[in-house]
Amino acid sequence: MSLVLRIEMLVVAILFVVLVIKVINRKKLRLQYSLVWLLISAGIMLFALLPDVVIGLSGVMGVEVPSNFLYMIALIVLLIITFYLTMIVSKQSEEIKRLIQMTSIEKYLSEERKNSNETKK
Repeated sequence: MSLVLRIEMLVVAILFVVLVIKVINRKKLRLQYSLVWLLISAGIMLFALLPDVVIGLSGVMGVEVPSNFLYMIALIVLLIITFYLTMIVSKQSEEIKRLIQMTSIEKYLSEERKNSNETKK
């Protein structure tokens, strides 16, 4: 891996850590989700500081060019994150649907009580 690529990886990882910390401080990202991004940044830093690890792993995986190995790892990580976020969205959609149904039932019952009280007068 070239020195330029390693420096770029370090700079990007450090900037990303700073960004994640700022977003956490502004309370726009929950801590549980920020840990994933901080771990990814740490992994990028590790690969930048220890290029022999990347070269060794790319050789084991049968990837000739270490930078292609990094792209492959990035793609896999992004697929995992996308799948996880899809699961979260699906769960939240079900929760929203349940809350809408409960709110509608409560509103209906409230209207019924109101109408019932008005007819008794």
